[in-house]
Amino acid sequence: RCILRHITSDSYSNPDGDRVVAVCMAPTPTLVTALLAIHKAGAAYLPLDVGFPATRVNHILADSRPALVLAYGKPSNLEGAAENNVPVLHFENIAKELENENGENLLVDEVGFKLSGETIATILYTSGSTGIPKGVRVSHRAALNRLTWQWQSFPYQKDEVCCFKTALTFVDHVSEIFGSLLTGHKLVVIPKTMTVAVDELVSVLVRERVGRLVLVPSLLRSILLYCRSPAAPKLPQLKLWICSGEVFPPDLLQTFFETFTNGQTICNFYGSTEVMGDVTFIQFRNAHDARSKLVQGKIPIGSPIGNCRIYLTDNACSALVPPGQMGEVLAAGLNNASGYVGGAQPDKFINNIHSNDPGYGTLYRTGDYARAVDGVLVYEGRTDSQVKVRGHRIDLNEVQAAVQKVQGVDKCYVLVYKPGEINQALVAFYTSQDEELQPEYLKVQVSLLLATYMQPQLISVPDFPLLVNGKVDRQQLLRMYEKISEQSQSQGPGSKLSIDLTGVQNNQRETAEVLLTTVGRVLGYALQGNKLSMNNGFFQ
Repeated sequence: RCILRHITSDSYSNPDGDRVVAVCMAPTPTLVTALLAIHKAGAAYLPLDVGFPATRVNHILADSRPALVLAYGKPSNLEGAAENNVPVLHFENIAKELENENGENLLVDEVGFKLSGETIATILYTSGSTGIPKGVRVSHRAALNRLTWQWQSFPYQKDEVCCFKTALTFVDHVSEIFGSLLTGHKLVVIPKTMTVAVDELVSVLVRERVGRLVLVPSLLRSILLYCRSPAAPKLPQLKLWICSGEVFPPDLLQTFFETFTNGQTICNFYGSTEVMGDVTFIQFRNAHDARSKLVQGKIPIGSPIGNCRIYLTDNACSALVPPGQMGEVLAAGLNNASGYVGGAQPDKFINNIHSNDPGYGTLYRTGDYARAVDGVLVYEGRTDSQVKVRGHRIDLNEVQAAVQKVQGVDKCYVLVYKPGEINQALVAFYTSQDEELQPEYLKVQVSLLLATYMQPQLISVPDFPLLVNGKVDRQQLLRMYEKISEQSQSQGPGSKLSIDLTGVQNNQRETAEVLLTTVGRVLGYALQGNKLSMNNGFFQ
């Protein structure tokens, strides 16, 4: 009733006619209660992470114009709410607003605005490749289709315990929260502090006997590294593992079945917020099953889920590509979102000229490439992962796979710094727990696996910075590289770069040193222990 007072106000208007309530609360049972109340009032909830910068929150509030922000405590990033004429209602103060309500006249079946399948259930802001947050409008129809498929394909065991650990701003929380609650299963809410500490996360999963887990491959790798230590618990009750959000490396799949041999199943889900998180899937029940389903050394993304279709087309989306040929991935069906807030990027949701079937009239352009091989889809990277560096087309996933093949490398993430600009750079960030892994050795091994123009600069990091949804924070990695590069280029005339004059004749050493120093300062090459020498290749 408190929420209804705000969303029925005559002064409230939303760019798309939606009734929206923003939520800025940490993961707690109180948060789940708030989401249920918002839906019961007939509104959509819009997550605002308590850790979001104030500038991002201000953009989201100005763009979506929610009726109010429901908060717990006093988040510091809501100072701009007043500027956007959005009232902030603190959950602990709701009792004051309802002081005339004694609870005796509240009905279990009391609802606010009538809901339909097209009513928006949640609005999730995602940056994508643009860097500008845009709100994805997810309908009840899309959410229910995803949940119904989940209940049918991966039914819960009678006493199965589920967990809510994914950030509310990430679409996977929908299946975590509502998948269990709508079937009457226990839901354990895991605080954010535990999700970033692998040992604490594993401990709570063991203690609560959680039966399934949704996670990104980078977190899976960290869990496997931890669980393979002799003293770590082995999670025997956790039978269903679901990977999504990032490319699933084959070596990680192999490591999974080397670590868990007691009937565990692992799945690779593919999708995005615009298709309710997941639109294709494939599952593996054991090591043999996993090996038999690999396609040319890659883990497929599988086949469409219920009431969804995938089309592989040319870049103009006008013609379907033949089997085996790479095409852009277009998704149609009940999982599709209802566009973006304010009708942003209308070119992402287009008419389906390839089918007249009801329910499949709109195509979502994922921006991904894939091939259809023997009835399954194989992911081939994003349209923005196929980059050109110095005139050569490079697949970042291929570079990443090569670096990760080197023994001692735990994780790797490859990015292009300032693509298309004169000082662009191909950079591979990697983590390693192997103290004996030397930069020069890694550089040599990578050079044996990749063509010269594909060899990246190698940057060792203690760990990868993560966004609230668990994905790697690419922008922070790029800022890290930029800082290192600036430090290299800002060295004064008297500073000593790492220069190797081996093989240079004595009468040419002075000239060579000037030349190599200039190259180092201009290109920022003197990084991570790399040595400049006359024997370096141009692309190095």
